[in-house]
Amino acid sequence: MRKEFDVIEDFYNPRTAATSVVIDLARARGKEAMPIFVGHCSATLNEALNATQMALLAQKGGALLCLGALHDRLHKKAEYADKLEGMLYMHVLPELQSKAGFMRARAVWVFGQFAKSVFANGGATQPAQFQEVFNRAMALLADPELPVRVQAALAINGFVEANCAPEAVLAVLPQLVDALFKLMNDIGNEEVVQTLDNLIERYGEQMAPYAVQIVGALAQNFLRLFEEQEEEEDDDALAAMWVLQAISTMMEAVSDKPEVYVQMEAALMPMLHKMMGESAREYFEDVNEVLTLTLTLTLT
Repeated sequence: MRKEFDVIEDFYNPRTAATSVVIDLARARGKEAMPIFVGHCSATLNEALNATQMALLAQKGGALLCLGALHDRLHKKAEYADKLEGMLYMHVLPELQSKAGFMRARAVWVFGQFAKSVFANGGATQPAQFQEVFNRAMALLADPELPVRVQAALAINGFVEANCAPEAVLAVLPQLVDALFKLMNDIGNEEVVQTLDNLIERYGEQMAPYAVQIVGALAQNFLRLFEEQEEEEDDDALAAMWVLQAISTMMEAVSDKPEVYVQMEAALMPMLHKMMGESAREYFEDVNEVLTLTLTLTLT
C-alpha cells in the first residue's frame, strides 16, 4: 500500500506509464484516440460480463483503469456522457462484491473517479442505484483486504468532495468516522487522513456533539504516527501533518462553542507537550496553530 501511494514508485510503474499514455493521447489526439480506447474497453467489459476467470478479470480491471483515468473527458463528450451511468451500474457495481479483492478495489476506485463528473452535486439520475453504490462502498470499509479498505475510503472522500450524496453521508456519519479511525490505525496514509479532514470540513457542524472524542482520537493517532516515524523511520510525516490539520479543522468547526474547547484540553495536552521538543521541530508550525486555537477560545 505504501508503494501504491509513493510518487517515486510512479516513475517505475508500467501501469502508471500506460495510464499517462492514454491520458496524453486523449488530450492531444482525442478525436482519433478516444473511439479506439472506448471501443476496446467496451468490448472488454462485455466479454468479461459475469466472468470469474482471473485472466478476464485482469483484462476488465485494465479497462476500468483506462475509463476511470478518462472519466472527465468521457463526461464532457456528448456521445459518451449519457451512457456512462448505465455502464457503471451494469459493469462496475457488481464488482464491488467480487470474490477477487483486486476487482473490489478497482471497482470502488472507479466510482470514486466518476464521483467528480457523473455523480457530482447529486448528479445521479438513478438515486436508488447510487445509494446501493454508496452502501457497498461503506461495507468495503470493513473488507478483509487492506487495499480494498483504503480505496473505499478514498472513494467516499470523492463522494464527499463532489457532494454526490450528502443525505447518505449524514445518515452514516458516526459509523463513517469510526471506520476511518480504524483504518488510520491500520495504516499511516495521508490520503485516508485527508478523507477524515474533508469530512470534518464539510460536516463539522453535524459532528459537533462528538468533537471532543474525535479530537482525542486524532491526538492519539498523531502521537502513534510520530512514535512510529521515530522508532521505525517510516515515512509517516505527511499522514501526521494531515492529522494535525484535521484537529485544527475540527476545532474551527466548533469555534462558536468555547465550552467544548475546555473539554478538549485533557486530550490535547499530552500531544502539545510532546511536540514542544527538539525532535518535533518539523511539526512546530502546525502544532502552534492547534495551540493558538486552544488558547484563543479557552481564554475568551
